[in-house]
Amino acid sequence: MKLILALSIAMAPIISACGGTPGQGVASPTAGITSLATQPQALSFSTQTTQPSTLTVTGGTGTYRLAVSDTRLVDVSTVAQSSLSTTFAVTPIAGGTTTIAISDTASNSATVPVAIDICLPPSPAFAQVYPSSTSSGVRTDVGAIWLASPTNGAYEDTITQYKIRLLASDNSIIETGPLALTNGPPPSGSAAISGYTVYSTASVPTLRAGLRYQVQIISMSFPCLPPVVVGSFST
Repeated sequence: MKLILALSIAMAPIISACGGTPGQGVASPTAGITSLATQPQALSFSTQTTQPSTLTVTGGTGTYRLAVSDTRLVDVSTVAQSSLSTTFAVTPIAGGTTTIAISDTASNSATVPVAIDICLPPSPAFAQVYPSSTSSGVRTDVGAIWLASPTNGAYEDTITQYKIRLLASDNSIIETGPLALTNGPPPSGSAAISGYTVYSTASVPTLRAGLRYQVQIISMSFPCLPPVVVGSFST
């Protein structure tokens, strides 16, 4: 879903990209210039930097309208407006790449690529549903681990960027391939978690009997992230 931010000449205070009212807008500060220009032409955030950078827009006709292609990664707000330009603050939220598209009422446009190299992905939430977490007596040939994520699907496209690591009580480790989205339903005996109906699975080899396995989630796109524990079970 694209986020729309428009400026109003009567709105000198800051307008948040998340809280702005769609459809509001005014003449661009430099209405006599028909093309749009941005400074800088691209934005890049280095590792572990969460401080905002500024993006200045000049030229154009009518209203400025900003659309962020992935609103999970950056937040945009207005910080200054003069007779010559409008300046926005772009704040990184999570690592990845996105774009900020700027247009005006005369269909002039400019696109600013944004790269965020910080170890903070737009993480989906995971819950272990099969075998149900803390269950015991799980068959060694269970075959697959099933996880569930929130129904709203806000991060569904990132689920396959994760894999499962099983840490056994004898300190042995099993790592799976990438999680695969599935329509479900999960096997009989799975845990039912309210609001979690997006299912993903990963195949596992035959397990050893008499061990406790901790179920961890590993990011393949952000190896700097530590494992996240989502459940456990015993064979």
